[in-house]
Amino acid sequence: MTVEALITELLEEQPDEKLLLFTECRDTLNYLLKFAQDEPWADDILCVGWRIRYRN
Repeated sequence: MTVEALITELLEEQPDEKLLLFTECRDTLNYLLKFAQDEPWADDILCVGWRIRYRN
């Protein structure tokens, strides 16, 4: 089963549930946002991130 199918199934069966996803890769985030853009709940998405800075 794909991630898209799991998300869709969860939100259809339990529309009041909240879903929390973590990703380290911007490509994965962009993929998930593209999938969600046409969904009725797309306006409820909150993306939080930070830039990692390395010290020398």
